[in-house]
Amino acid sequence: MRGNRKYRIIVTLVAAAGLIAGAGPALASGVGGDWTQADHDASGNRANTTATQITAANAARVTDLRAFGAPIYPVDQEGACAEGWTTPVVAGKRVYAMKTGRLAALDLTTGNQLWQRDVDPDGLSRSFVQAVVGGRVFVAQLDCLSGSDPNGTVRAYDAATGSPLWTAGGVGGINGIAVDGNLVLATGVSEGNGQTIKVLDAATGALVWTRSNDVCPVTARIVDQQVYYQECGTGQPTELVAARLLDGAVVWRKTGDFAVTRGDRPGLDSTHVFTNSVALDTGTGATRYTMAGATRVDAVGTNRVFGACGTVVCAFDKATGARAWTSTIAPSVDVADSPSGIEFFVRAASAATLLYLPTGQVLNSSTGEVVTRLWTGQARSMSVGNGYVVAVLESSPRVMDVFGLPGT
Repeated sequence: MRGNRKYRIIVTLVAAAGLIAGAGPALASGVGGDWTQADHDASGNRANTTATQITAANAARVTDLRAFGAPIYPVDQEGACAEGWTTPVVAGKRVYAMKTGRLAALDLTTGNQLWQRDVDPDGLSRSFVQAVVGGRVFVAQLDCLSGSDPNGTVRAYDAATGSPLWTAGGVGGINGIAVDGNLVLATGVSEGNGQTIKVLDAATGALVWTRSNDVCPVTARIVDQQVYYQECGTGQPTELVAARLLDGAVVWRKTGDFAVTRGDRPGLDSTHVFTNSVALDTGTGATRYTMAGATRVDAVGTNRVFGACGTVVCAFDKATGARAWTSTIAPSVDVADSPSGIEFFVRAASAATLLYLPTGQVLNSSTGEVVTRLWTGQARSMSVGNGYVVAVLESSPRVMDVFGLPGT
């Protein structure tokens, strides 16, 4: 059964929005340019505006500083669907990631492991670090036992010690977690459970509000202090719904097959939410513009929107949606994990004036020109923060490489 599943954990595979929900705008990035959620922040923008250590002027000096290994399962072990590394999240010169069923915290400057905690060492589930916010590490856990109705669980750990804090289940087919201040958004979709949305208290795991629907798209994105999900079903029009993160109250509805993929910022200073080629106004749902030729959005920077235009990487002006540049480089592709069948959606990442591609090229984000290349092949997960590029390559998933400037 495991070989037939195609549930997609977003390990784009996730700096934290450190304000209480509803209290005002959130910071775009963490101190020193941390990358503290799986897609950088709760909006999933994959754009680290304060990571300025690596620039176009010194990117050619970036080298593979060190590598962390993950254990292998015994040949005869049942399950074993969690082998290797997933989702590195960078916070305060540390990287937090799952390695073969164990949650680990590692020092990026020394290479030392600080602590390790078992989550599922038997390998009957696949887990992903989704956020390190407010002194807590938030993990999404998806079981490997059911193809149509996989259990999904949110787990919280102490970031300093790895001690377990709380667990909340009931998110079938969990596909992501986003954290904004004191609220945790967990989403999932499965054939058995349909669509699940849960908002939890970050300190205790207590349920704040929940919503369920048919098997309709939903992604864990918080943009303009709102949650976005589709409502669909036989005999009814498909609608995109925006609801307040704080209490679930519906803010607006938009008829049509719109599925939110990213936003620009999680807080009230947000202006854009993206559904592949279409940019919407976060306050009303009105269409701002359509990016001609765009087939997906990978990262949303301050002035540029980066993504794929069919078979090539491209960029658009964020204010107008006009094409800014078109590369000749092919975009990343989704890769299926073996034996779990879970797909990894690693996407490009923007930091300062550079665009990092999962295929190893580093581009000038203003022009699309190649500045350097860090690796060959494709990464299955990648984060860019605090002067480091942390990547797990598809060719060697039990190795997590750390790239940076010499001496860092």
